[in-house]
Amino acid sequence: DAVRWPKDLRTAHDRMSETIQYERVSGKCQQAFAAMTARCAGLTWEHDGICIRPAETPLELIREGSTLHHCVGRYSDAHARGRIILFVRHTRRPERSWYTLNIDVTSKKSSCMDTETNLPTAKS
Repeated sequence: DAVRWPKDLRTAHDRMSETIQYERVSGKCQQAFAAMTARCAGLTWEHDGICIRPAETPLELIREGSTLHHCVGRYSDAHARGRIILFVRHTRRPERSWYTLNIDVTSKKSSCMDTETNLPTAKS
């Protein structure tokens, strides 16, 4: 009965949405995602209480989008095809989502999404 009438509808919705998004990620995509993450390993950076690192798995990317309530959770295929997606964190709480950087090197555009405004900041 808890499935039909959850105590927290938003949490139940977000959990189910993550599950559905993850099930749509193919094995081939997961392999390409891992390869792209390895290529981006050199972009890992830390300075003055801020750290940046690449998304490690499609599930982590899906959870990032769910936590920050923006669309990056659907970008597993884009990351696997070469779009760079980086997580910006405070070093004191690196597990906590703060900003997501989405960099498309072919079009030389980037955007940054946060949890406060949910508005992208695009740069060319």
